[in-house]
Amino acid sequence: MTEKTALVRFRASTLPAGKNPARKYILSLPAESSKSRMSQALNWIARDVSGGRLGVESFPWHRLRYEHTTEIAARLALQKSPQTVNIYLAALRRTLREAFRLRLINAADYHGAVSIENIPGDSPETGRRLTRGEVNAIFAACPDSPGGDRDAGVVALLYGTGLRRAELVGLDLEDYQAQNARMEIRKAKGRRVRPVPVVPSVAAHVFAWIDHRGNGGGPLFLPVRRGGHVQTARLQPSAVRDICLKLAAAAGVEPFGPHDFRRTFATEALENGADLAIVQRILGHASPTTTTRYDMRGEIAARKVAELIHVPQRKRGTHGKEGKA
Repeated sequence: MTEKTALVRFRASTLPAGKNPARKYILSLPAESSKSRMSQALNWIARDVSGGRLGVESFPWHRLRYEHTTEIAARLALQKSPQTVNIYLAALRRTLREAFRLRLINAADYHGAVSIENIPGDSPETGRRLTRGEVNAIFAACPDSPGGDRDAGVVALLYGTGLRRAELVGLDLEDYQAQNARMEIRKAKGRRVRPVPVVPSVAAHVFAWIDHRGNGGGPLFLPVRRGGHVQTARLQPSAVRDICLKLAAAAGVEPFGPHDFRRTFATEALENGADLAIVQRILGHASPTTTTRYDMRGEIAARKVAELIHVPQRKRGTHGKEGKA
């Protein structure tokens, strides 16, 4: 492949760190999970097109042109799902935009390089919906201890509000407005602040954890060491996934991740007749189309909807008999 060879010939960037467009883009992202994901995406592109020689910091992003980005898109399409390809291309476009802002690439070359289109097609939905029996078993598996109460509080907010993992660990104690029965999500995706309702059954678990945590300011959820010693550091996103895996094993259910609670929240809300626009607002989705992707009711629910429609039947054996002797 000729163009692949041309890409491999790119030399390492000599730009200072303050002028690196990829670095500028990644640092601009609001959530640590977004920083990690997009850094991974750019690193994959850099290593793939350079034959493994260059990474996200050393790749000369400002030298990419239309012929290069179209080749990158084509190579991605051969190796990744459409959804992943489009995420990687979004990271690439944003990096090139930073290069343009830093005056490392002229307008004509920039607009040509970012004109690559997304890959059409839907990826199969990953993850799963948790059953009511599984949820009950998960809460029952939380021990009566500071760590167990912390874990129950984490699960209660994930399941009862549909929070993202990054939003959960970004919560501070002052974000919980008990008098208004809501949580202010200040570190939301897209930097949008949104309130989410906290019903009494969720609040009970949050208060049980705060009894151990104390009422001092700072992160809402903290690490708990053996012996029930509560630390002062913020709980990390990776720790939330570890909590889910630990509880799955203790409850004897299939492994699940933090985002499966978000899917379960959306599915149960819609199943019980909630308005799609309200569910969208609580989840913080920019589009209702995104919210519908979290609906995991499946074919059985679709059939039940179809059965609500009654199609009248015509009488058989009478057609064409009028007017006959």
